[in-house]
Amino acid sequence: MARYTRTPEQTDAPARDAAGAAARRSCAIIHATGLTRTFEGDGRGQTVLDGLDVDIRRGDFTVIMGPSGAGKSTLLYALAGLERPTAGRVVFDGEDITAMRKARSHWPSPRRSGA
Repeated sequence: MARYTRTPEQTDAPARDAAGAAARRSCAIIHATGLTRTFEGDGRGQTVLDGLDVDIRRGDFTVIMGPSGAGKSTLLYALAGLERPTAGRVVFDGEDITAMRKARSHWPSPRRSGA
């Protein structure tokens, strides 16, 4: 039977995390702050993402889980630059992709193409 033991790096993780938040952000390949996405329809808006902050570092394995309609695909589209968020900022590998003139408008919208 395998037994799990913590490495010294894992034991020190909470202190290291609190002290190194800015350093980790600088290592992030994807850095999103304040992501908000609201869809208009039927005369009222539906907010799917509401002020989400996320950092994904190069080499990380990241899982996005949630129930149907929770905004998983919307988040991925925003992080990939396929959809423009209503508010917030996405930086991919040092480039602010939300500041681009158009969010990859030359690609078909995943929502319209049935993907």
